[in-house]
Amino acid sequence: MEARGGIEPPLKVLQTFALPLGDRASRRPTDIIASAETVRAGNLAESPAAAPGHLVCALEPFPIKFDGRRSAKVHAGLPPHRLLSTHIKAMSKEQHSTGLDYDAADEYHPAPPPSPEIPAWKTGGLRIGIHTSIAGDIALALDRARDLGANALQIFSASPRMWARGIGRLAAADAERFRARRRELQLGPLVIHTNYLINLASPNPVLRARSVQSFHQEIVRAIDLGADYLVAHPGSFCDGHVQEGIAAIAHGLRQAARGLKLGGLRILLENTAGQGSSIGSRFEELKAIIDACPDLPVGVCIDTAHTFAAGWDVRAAEGLEAALRDIDRTVGLARVAVVHVNDSKTALGSRVDRHEHIGKGKIGAEAFARILAHPLLNGRAFILETPIDQPGDDGRNVAVLWKLAGKPLAKNKGTKNASKPTNVRRARRVTAKHISARY
Repeated sequence: MEARGGIEPPLKVLQTFALPLGDRASRRPTDIIASAETVRAGNLAESPAAAPGHLVCALEPFPIKFDGRRSAKVHAGLPPHRLLSTHIKAMSKEQHSTGLDYDAADEYHPAPPPSPEIPAWKTGGLRIGIHTSIAGDIALALDRARDLGANALQIFSASPRMWARGIGRLAAADAERFRARRRELQLGPLVIHTNYLINLASPNPVLRARSVQSFHQEIVRAIDLGADYLVAHPGSFCDGHVQEGIAAIAHGLRQAARGLKLGGLRILLENTAGQGSSIGSRFEELKAIIDACPDLPVGVCIDTAHTFAAGWDVRAAEGLEAALRDIDRTVGLARVAVVHVNDSKTALGSRVDRHEHIGKGKIGAEAFARILAHPLLNGRAFILETPIDQPGDDGRNVAVLWKLAGKPLAKNKGTKNASKPTNVRRARRVTAKHISARY
């Protein structure tokens, strides 16, 4: 019998990568291992301990499975290394191809990122809030809002009438306690109003630099507290030109947010009454600022008193529809996240910002009932900034809004120990009455 040829492998290859021999097509086992001396001597014989035809020629079994088409034929008298060569040559080209077969199962598929957790306050229901004081302890503002019957709130993260000293950050323990308490009470959204001294449109380089720094600190504190929105007045261009002021505001916003990861925080520009040289009484001005900040999450906060004082008669249904059309045509209603619900002490188009209790000003209770129920404003948070002339005015304004909306007063769904803190004197909130030039 004549064996098929092949290159003779060295003895080390035979000892290390040996093949079990036998006719795999006939499924004859090969369970006897030859010694190294047998391999060196080139002798191969049937082992008396094995059944006839159980031929082997190696120290270790070769870990490759062959089917009947790839089995090696054993020829009598053929040296072991020749048998190994025959076996290797008998393998298919595919088995020895340098290319790798693609198998989708071998691909690395990283786990998809977890879906963002939906805050407990996003129940889809009506959200009515009020600006509450942070006096004593910033976390007490949450309990004050809850006690007033609100399910949302707005706060200052620091004094609104003075520049913050140092880095202007909150203590980590205070911020964590605030976030934990808010989760217990399920209040939201949390809106933070920026410092009144900030004027990003100022032509004064010193004031503008302090404004940018202060706005940066406002963003940092809002992130630390887990706020949803940061509301800011655009600014006043003073003796400059309105277009220069708009460009300065956009540039200041970008500078203030540089290097920060805002996460879920959105910056909201509030429309103004148009008093003096303030920017933002026209929705086109707000749109120009937003368009100049394409990389920032910038939206809009609409104030009812400011809108009325700027010339939109939201008292009547057709006036409200006209105002909403103008908002949608310019900034877009999708960018409106918060509505400041305030009645106005001043007349239509007065361009003077003075807030009044709901239903006791020039706008009237009927108009606010229409605003709360308007389908285009569904899903927005309605935040009160009404004055406190007498003790209990804040709670009465919250109750009026719930009544106008046709809803019962909000009941907190927090934990059982979410009780009213004891020995805490309710602080008076800073309002337009207490600040002569609020905006």
